[in-house]
Amino acid sequence: MTNLDAYRFWRERLLRLKLVYDQAKPRTLRQWWNDRREGTNWYALWVAVGFTVFFGFVQSIEGALQVYKAYHPAE
Repeated sequence: MTNLDAYRFWRERLLRLKLVYDQAKPRTLRQWWNDRREGTNWYALWVAVGFTVFFGFVQSIEGALQVYKAYHPAE
C-alpha cells in the first residue's frame, strides 16, 4: 500500500478508513467469497466447505445403498 505520510490533507481520514476496513469481517457468503485479505483463512474455509459437501454426498449414497440392501437382501 502507498505510504500514507505522503498525503498532507487526507492522511487522518485515510488512516481511519483503513482501520475500519481492516477491522471489518465478512458477514454474507458473497462477502466471504470475495474477501481475500487473509488468504490462509479463505482457503481453509473453502476446503472445509468442500470436504463437508463431499462427505455429505458420500454418506447420502452409502445410506441409500444400505436402505436398498435392507429391502432387497441377497438370498
